[in-house]
Amino acid sequence: MKLETLTAAVLSGGESRRMGSDKALLRTDGGTTWIERVVWVARSRAVRTIVVTGRSPRYVDLFDPSTAEIVPDDSDVHGKGPLGGILTALRLTRTRHLLCLTCDMPGVGLDAIDELGLPEEHQDVVYASKMFFPMVFRVTPALLSVAVNRLQQDQCEIESFLKLLNGRAIVLAAAGGHANLNTPEDAKPHRDSP
Repeated sequence: MKLETLTAAVLSGGESRRMGSDKALLRTDGGTTWIERVVWVARSRAVRTIVVTGRSPRYVDLFDPSTAEIVPDDSDVHGKGPLGGILTALRLTRTRHLLCLTCDMPGVGLDAIDELGLPEEHQDVVYASKMFFPMVFRVTPALLSVAVNRLQQDQCEIESFLKLLNGRAIVLAAAGGHANLNTPEDAKPHRDSP
């Protein structure tokens, strides 16, 4: 069921250096690209889905504009890692909540999103314990201000950003399904054989 208060952002601006090829374009055993799989999960719950692509708008050939909006990082946050992508998405969000996923988590399922839920009124964020993604923010001017300040100070680490927020880490029952896959070894169970 889609949530009217939820926008989703799929972060896909990384360089995939450890993987050796663009992680977003790797294929699942079913033949779907990883990014298409994650966008499907996002669209199943959110009223709007944004794919944040880093410096340039990549993957436009994969998605109809009604499926996902492809946007590059805002120019002031390019090269700032996932936090730059999160800030870009926060600035574009017109709903009360923002779900953030990454393109390198093809095993994420609707069960993980549902289990995470939405932040309570007094919380800024709920997120997966240890892995951090997926995460859902309650979008407020104060949250935007914290993100901008961190990036202006070149303090771009997700863990330290989350520690500044009033948040809740949740140990998801679907352990491992929401893992970020960064190397060919990580990817073996999630991609087609050559």
